[in-house]
Amino acid sequence: PVSASINSVSGGVTIYINEKDIIAFEYETVSGDFKTNLEYTKDKNVYIFNEGKEVFEVETVSGYLKVLKK
Repeated sequence: PVSASINSVSGGVTIYINEKDIIAFEYETVSGDFKTNLEYTKDKNVYIFNEGKEVFEVETVSGYLKVLKK
């Protein structure tokens, strides 16, 4: 199940999470990049933090997704 959905056309998305958050981001983009300063695993276009029970969908056309430590 998806917990939230975030969409952007040409802007970046920055999300701050706690190091122990159990979360995942399903990231779809045409030309954006994914960046983080936390440990994660990846399964196709899903970036998983601590087994990722809650899933957030993030879609951008040319924007980045940054997931940073709070």
